[in-house]
Amino acid sequence: MLEIINLKNDIFGPVTLEIEQGQSIVVRGPSGSGKTRFMRAIADLDEATGDLFLGGQDRKGLSAYEWRKRVRFVSADSTWWFDHVEEHFSQDYELKENMDKLALKPELKDWHVSKLSTGERQRLAFLRAISDEPQVLLLDEPTSALDENSAGKLEEMIGEVKANGTIVFLASHNPEQVKKFGPKEIVFTKPKEIVFTKHSVEVNNL
Repeated sequence: MLEIINLKNDIFGPVTLEIEQGQSIVVRGPSGSGKTRFMRAIADLDEATGDLFLGGQDRKGLSAYEWRKRVRFVSADSTWWFDHVEEHFSQDYELKENMDKLALKPELKDWHVSKLSTGERQRLAFLRAISDEPQVLLLDEPTSALDENSAGKLEEMIGEVKANGTIVFLASHNPEQVKKFGPKEIVFTKPKEIVFTKHSVEVNNL
């Protein structure tokens, strides 16, 4: 279980909720409303006050590295640290097999990152994020650069990860994705207060 208690910063919150293992929750709201900052705060990438517990373990009791290994944020346009794709994956990871699932050409693993298209980077960043089996996966518009077929394959893989017990947050403007990964959702809007509804938490920001 992931417990979020009064999480807030200058953009969003406070947010309090509990998410069970294997659940997904959709994060919605207009651009600039705090969706990305909220997910980055859960991953300890942006400053925020409040408490986070994962499986009963307090975030404050773990190093930033250990927390981010368990709680992985994936940007719509991810950063790459090495020159070539394969350098970002351990030798134990079945990279080719998982690339096949996302309709990625096997030779891409040998490519320089600068040669990848936006959609290829997006799918490979997802594989990089799940390669060490995080407990929480925070996906910011994960199919924004993909065509319908590629998006469908990625959504199937998100479903597999979720079925294996990973908690998934998914920020999306796509109504079909909201249906697939709801009904639990967090909706970011404007004046600062929280409204609880049947399936969602509405976060009204400044």
